[in-house]
Amino acid sequence: MSTSHSFPANEYEALALLYLQNKDISLLTPEELIKEYRSIIHALMLADEP
Repeated sequence: MSTSHSFPANEYEALALLYLQNKDISLLTPEELIKEYRSIIHALMLADEP
């Protein structure tokens, strides 16, 4: 199965990735990391609302 899409797909994903790259995530479990990533995206989307 081959899908053709790129990461990051949008500005929220890009900003969340940049944020996490500059944060110490060494002690996070994979489950905690995905929760943090999704939380950041959610916060960015809320901040972007008019």
